[in-house]
Amino acid sequence: MRAICYLLLTIPVFASSGCGTFHNLKDRPTGPMFCGTGACYSFGGVTRSGLLAVMGIPSGAVGIVSGNIAIAQGDFGPGFTEVGQGLLLTGAGVIAIVDTPLSLAGDIVTLPIAYARSKEHRWATWWGEESMPWPESSPPMPESGAVHETIDP
Repeated sequence: MRAICYLLLTIPVFASSGCGTFHNLKDRPTGPMFCGTGACYSFGGVTRSGLLAVMGIPSGAVGIVSGNIAIAQGDFGPGFTEVGQGLLLTGAGVIAIVDTPLSLAGDIVTLPIAYARSKEHRWATWWGEESMPWPESSPPMPESGAVHETIDP
C-alpha cells in the first residue's frame, strides 16, 4: 500500500519532467521573446523551467495574500479566484524546481535539434508552431454588409 502511495505521488513529477524542453522545441525557430519564451533556442527549456521556479512561487504567494485580503474585505468571488490562481502558480513553481534539472538533461540531449531549429534548418522545423500559420494569415472576416446563404438539408 505504501509503495502505491509513493508511486501516485511521483507520477506528476515524472509526467512534467522536461516540460521546459518540450515547450522550447515546440516554439517557432525565431520570433519575439518574452521572459525566455516565444522562440526555440539552445538551453531554452532549462531557462523556462528556472524562470518559472524563481518567479512562480513568489508571484503565487502574492496572489494568495491579495486574495485573502479581498476575502477579508467581503469580495468573496474575486478573492477565492485569486487565491486559487495563486495556489496554482505556487504549485507550478514547486514542480518547476524539480523540473529544472530534468530540463537541463533534456536540453543537453536535444542541443543539436534546438540549435538547428534556431538556425531554421529544414529538417528541424517541420513540427510545432513552425508548421502553424502566423495569426496575420487567418482567413479574412466577412464584411458587415455581406449576406450569407445557408442551405437547409
